[in-house]
Amino acid sequence: MQPKWKYVDNLGDANPIDHGGRFVFVDQRGMYGPEVAVLIPPEETEEVETDQTDEDGDPIMLEVGKWELYRYLLEKCTFIDGVLSDNEFHPDHPVWFADSLDSICSSSDRDKKELIDDLCGNDPVKRAFAYEAIEGHWGLDNLNAGRPVVFEDRNEVEQWCKDHGVEL
Repeated sequence: MQPKWKYVDNLGDANPIDHGGRFVFVDQRGMYGPEVAVLIPPEETEEVETDQTDEDGDPIMLEVGKWELYRYLLEKCTFIDGVLSDNEFHPDHPVWFADSLDSICSSSDRDKKELIDDLCGNDPVKRAFAYEAIEGHWGLDNLNAGRPVVFEDRNEVEQWCKDHGVEL
């Protein structure tokens, strides 16, 4: 059964299209774990004239650029006998970033116990903040974000946000 994603929160800027967003989603059917979608805006955009005109006969302008949207799973971890793991079947196997928790916490100004609690907890927003710290330290590539969805104009990004319930 396919997931039915519900938008929960934006951890990014209040204006995510211009400054980036971090959108948290949960599967309403409960079959899949929560995910985060990271919107990275272009460094520069350009206004281009379209073939369409407004009611005054002036050309309609379109903001173009390259917005990238990465998405990854917010894996729930366990912390048993001092081992932070993302493997529910082998909780004695440490998660790949376990050895760098001190560095992650230092670079993100996070408390280690709080970070571990957030990674192991059920709150998808707290878990997303914890993964944001890991992402900030290790980058999106290490979180299996894969290839981004690329939007080439502002209207495409706004439509994606509307289609996914993201409040702008």
